[in-house]
Amino acid sequence: MIQPIRDGILVRPCKSDEKSVGGIIVPDSYKEISNKVEIVAVGNGIKDRPMAFKKGDIVGKIKGCGVDVLVNGELHLLIKDNWILTKYN
Repeated sequence: MIQPIRDGILVRPCKSDEKSVGGIIVPDSYKEISNKVEIVAVGNGIKDRPMAFKKGDIVGKIKGCGVDVLVNGELHLLIKDNWILTKYN
């Protein structure tokens, strides 16, 4: 497993919906990687700013950010904590 350092966070994209808001089934070729992600691992934070997130949190990140990483053949992203905009309950 990869362990991020400082303000790094390892996330896994959540599955996108099979249907659009209007109920239309979206084919695989038109699906995007969701901005909604699950946190898999977090770094230890920066000296004066501890991490606000923990493993298992579902969050929304800035679209297009992050570095692609394969972990056990599954796509993950390495992002920074300030690229997270929302937290889902």
